[in-house]
Amino acid sequence: MPIFQETTDAVSNANFKVIAEGPTVGSSIAQSLMSVDAVNQQRMVNTISNAALMEALGQRAGIDVAEAAGTGRVSASGTADLMAQMGGLTAALQQVMKAAQTTPPVT
Repeated sequence: MPIFQETTDAVSNANFKVIAEGPTVGSSIAQSLMSVDAVNQQRMVNTISNAALMEALGQRAGIDVAEAAGTGRVSASGTADLMAQMGGLTAALQQVMKAAQTTPPVT
């Protein structure tokens, strides 16, 4: 049985198409795998950063004995009350200065 030219051309075209499209199919699979890897990498980075943040907050929330003792001494000596009063006076003076700067003179 003879092989027709159309059959060999069709097979050649099909083979060429498979070979020509091979790299694009492979690259799309590779891109899919790279995007999955990127998502997984970002999840790992987020997990590490969350763990570091929790560690830092845990240390921050802890009470240092020396700091607590110093705070106790300051509040017992009345220094905290004096500083609060001075802060209030400073705010009042700032308001007076602001009013003096923006109020036009009486003519």
